[in-house]
Amino acid sequence: MFCDYVATLCDPWELTGAVEFVQVLWNIYFSDIDHTVKPKNDLVFFIVSSSFIYVWHSGFASRAEKVVEAYFNQHPCFDDPEQRTAYVKWVVHEPTEKFDKSRWKFLVPPSECPYIWANFDDNDPDHVVCISSFREHLCT
Repeated sequence: MFCDYVATLCDPWELTGAVEFVQVLWNIYFSDIDHTVKPKNDLVFFIVSSSFIYVWHSGFASRAEKVVEAYFNQHPCFDDPEQRTAYVKWVVHEPTEKFDKSRWKFLVPPSECPYIWANFDDNDPDHVVCISSFREHLCT
């Protein structure tokens, strides 16, 4: 149930907003035990979030690794580890770190994601231009 809820969040990696949902679950299933769920230093929130989300995150990561490996295996130019490294540096830009009003750090994703485009102009590597949208196999 908690994993289903987290899957609806805009950022399933950030769980502090899920405290209210965990409180609802607590109130339903343990109505005879008074407890206020907190995002930090709270055993209930830690157990619910870590036990279920760990499984979900690790499954997500292992599937992502398989997709990347399959992509590299489809293209002979990536047989060379140096080519793979150069490609990853070009495709995966470092996110920008910012702070919200509460001084919580968050990451701003890069505006350019060339790995999802079918065709692009990269004559200027600092300003890649999309020519046609999306790789077909990623959207089907």
